[in-house]
Parts: sequence; structure tokens; C-alpha cells
Amino acid sequence: MNILNRFSYIVSFTIALLLWEWSSGEILPGPVSVFNTLGFLLIDDHFHKDVLYSLMRLFIGFITGSVLGIVIGTAIGYIEIIRSLLFPVIKFVITIPKIAFLPLFIILLGIGELSKITIITLGVFFPVMMVTFSSVQRVPRDLIEASCLLGAGPARILRLVVVPYALPNIINSGLRLGISLGLVLLVASEMIASKYGLGNFIYYTGNDLLLDKMLAGILVLGTIGLILNRIIDFIHAYLCGWSIESEGKS
Repeated sequence: MNILNRFSYIVSFTIALLLWEWSSGEILPGPVSVFNTLGFLLIDDHFHKDVLYSLMRLFIGFITGSVLGIVIGTAIGYIEIIRSLLFPVIKFVITIPKIAFLPLFIILLGIGELSKITIITLGVFFPVMMVTFSSVQRVPRDLIEASCLLGAGPARILRLVVVPYALPNIINSGLRLGISLGLVLLVASEMIASKYGLGNFIYYTGNDLLLDKMLAGILVLGTIGLILNRIIDFIHAYLCGWSIESEGKS
């Protein structure tokens, strides 16, 4: 992150905090009160459990959904017969809000961890799969035809042409969308059926009108999302550094 980006981060968060302080009052607690509450929560063992359970569910669901999304999205984008067989069903299922599947998963898989991780996996899978499919489809035909003329087979073209071309967009767009939807479904699933988790914490503190605690929980969720997006930045820079350099030159 360069100096200009750091400065814009500082200015942006400063403005947000000032607006928050200005709009606070008898009902809405201000940032000072919320940050004081957050300080107490960070040394609370029960809150530690909430955060750890949420991170565990999100991590497993995100990794599983991302891997499945990349593999199936690549197969659909690269192999025509698989696209013909699967894409009509995918286009139907993708329009359904994924949270609608949670009651079904609770009935089939129980109220424990498996139903929550499955709904997060499903939510991550579809955006990652669709971005992967789109990225593979956008590989220029000239590159593929030139590789064929040079004697490369389908597997070699996939490994040396299609994947390197599609990977920057898969990481930069697909994984970011997956993280965002994964967090949404994590909170929703923990609000509906969970003993521990940030979603459960936010739901019950809101019900009890403990708004300082509720907002502290929301801040922790936002911090998790910010950290995960920074991790994606590092992965993108590490695996696709050549892409960043070419974008900078253009």
C-alpha cells in the first residue's frame, strides 16, 4: 500500500468516525463508548469463543466453496459438454437466495456445524464459480489456436494458457465476492441456529438493546472482512505479480 492509499484510508475512516460521533445520541452510542466496550470484549473468554467459532466456520466454508468453484467453473468454461450439461441447472439455482436453503440444511444435516459450513460453502461457491467460468471464457481464441498450432494438447493449453490468463480475475474478483457472501451467510446462519458466533452475539445483544456491544461485534466483523481482503491482495500480488506489472505499464 503506497503513501497515497494510506492517506486516503486515514481520511476515509476519520470522516466516518466524525459522522458517527455527530449522529450519536441517546439511542445510538458514539465511537468512544463502542471502542471502550470493544476493549472489554477483547478480554472476555465468551467473546473469544464467538470469534473463533465464526472464523472456523468461515475458513472451512470459504476454502471448500472456493476450491469447488474454481474447479467446476474451469470445467464448465473449458469443456463444452460439461457446460451443456450443468449450466442450465446452475443458471436456475444461482437466482435463488442461498439463505433459503438453510432450513433444509438444518433438517438434513442437523443444527450443528455442518449445516452452517454447508450454507457458507454454497454462498462462496456460486460467485467464485461464475467468475471463474467468465474468466476462462474470456481467454482469447487466438492464444488457444496458436498453442494448438505449436502442438500443445488440451491439458497443456489449460495449464499454460487458460489458467494463467484467468487466474488474476478469479483471485481479484471471484474470491472477494466469495468472502463478502460468505460473511453474510455466516452471520445469518449464526443468528438462526447457533450457540456461539458473532452472528449470535450481534443478534442477542441487539435484542437486549445493548447497542454498544452489538456495534462492537459489527466492528469485529468488518475488521475480519478487511483483513481477509488484504490477504487476497497479497495472494494476488504473489501469484499474479506479472499481471499487476502489466496493468501498471498499460
